[in-house]
Amino acid sequence: MFKIYLSTTELHEDDDDRRNAWDVLPEDMQRQLDILRSDELALDEAEERTERVRLVADLIASMTEKQLLVTHRRLMGYESGSVADLIY
Repeated sequence: MFKIYLSTTELHEDDDDRRNAWDVLPEDMQRQLDILRSDELALDEAEERTERVRLVADLIASMTEKQLLVTHRRLMGYESGSVADLIY
């Protein structure tokens, strides 16, 4: 699950592609990713990746057991429904 979420945070050339990938992430995390990418922080590539890893780890650590199971089933295709359905 970590790898799947981390891959959604990676850079995309097109803002629309980035937004589509981010749809599976909570809005708060999307805002935090926008801040990371802003010129205000002026992070180099390694620092940005470290922060993205931390954000994904924090997201997963904050999920309840039920949220983790439901999300995993949806991401792996074991359960119907959309990964974009709110479970938080």
